[in-house]
Amino acid sequence: MAPMTAPDAPAALQDANAFDYVTIILADQLFGLPIRRVHDVFLTNSITAVPLAPPQIVGLLNLRGRVVTAISLRQRLGMPPAAPSETGQMALGIEDSVEAYALIVDKIGEVLKLDASTLEANPVHLDPAWAQVSSGIHRLDGRIMVILDVDAVLLFQCGLRALLVFIAHWLDDADGIEGNYFGDALVWWGLFLVAYSISGAWWTVVSPIVMTILLMKVSGVTLLEESLRKTKAGYESYVARTNAFFPGPPRSK
Repeated sequence: MAPMTAPDAPAALQDANAFDYVTIILADQLFGLPIRRVHDVFLTNSITAVPLAPPQIVGLLNLRGRVVTAISLRQRLGMPPAAPSETGQMALGIEDSVEAYALIVDKIGEVLKLDASTLEANPVHLDPAWAQVSSGIHRLDGRIMVILDVDAVLLFQCGLRALLVFIAHWLDDADGIEGNYFGDALVWWGLFLVAYSISGAWWTVVSPIVMTILLMKVSGVTLLEESLRKTKAGYESYVARTNAFFPGPPRSK
């Protein structure tokens, strides 16, 4: 559906003073995500659960050959989980500086272009869990649309994860076939450390172990190498001198 704009405002003025949002619905509540942060909209019915993962994490899915962490936006916002669907779940593909995610939602609506002047601060009665991840609201025909801050949604209110994101981003620039996979594993180990420090649940170590094995041996490095060997000239020599998973200096030939 085409974006909605004010018909009599000059186009240049609209673009300079308007925000584009992808609208989503969770339990009949309208939310908006900045369209620049949304890379994919898709239906998925194949999510692999990760044992003992935090409740917000639905599991893992394969999006165009890449392992993506699926997050229940309902549970991230403190809502009860949705009833299982036989036709699949709607998802939004988003990214931060380290890895890709799929936000699982109830419904995806239209794209709206709204004037920046109509963005209001969060009202005092807004659910505290929503307020922590909201950058404001728009009022639409008597209905409130809560604008979600994608970075805040992904932060999981965890200072340690923020540090891990920074470290993993730095590691992504290190010399490795795909330093990003090491960053993905690092984030999962960080989540385990947080869970353990809060509850002493040592058995949650299963999650980062499974994720690390998947990234190293199954769907991460393995799939990437298989693809690049077929499509990228000189890749064999690159593999011979470069670490596959753990970032580090080039190996001697």
